[in-house]
Amino acid sequence: MFNPAFLKRVCCIEGGHINYITGFCHQDSAGFVIGNVIGLPFIYDKNNHAATPESLWEYFMLELGEAANPEELAEAIYSVYPDMYSSDNHTRTVAASKCFTEWSYGSGSNLEAELHRR
Repeated sequence: MFNPAFLKRVCCIEGGHINYITGFCHQDSAGFVIGNVIGLPFIYDKNNHAATPESLWEYFMLELGEAANPEELAEAIYSVYPDMYSSDNHTRTVAASKCFTEWSYGSGSNLEAELHRR
């Protein structure tokens, strides 16, 4: 009925690495990045933290401010999400919202999945 090779490719359960299906989507933090959490139409994206590359970097420094090496951490994060270097506002904002969603929601749900797996 099912092709085992296909299931192996889809499920990614090879060796000790397991991809979990957890409850978050890539746009959960978009409201925080855009600065309009409840979606007020008159605010739209005027408070967008990713409006310019410089403002996004400042937002990262604010978020990582208590770390011993915030610049090094930010560069490591940017290497995972290279679209945050983009000159296009939309591309940069989408990449930043994916980054912050995985950071704030994904890490917790993946930890919970790891702790509660059988």
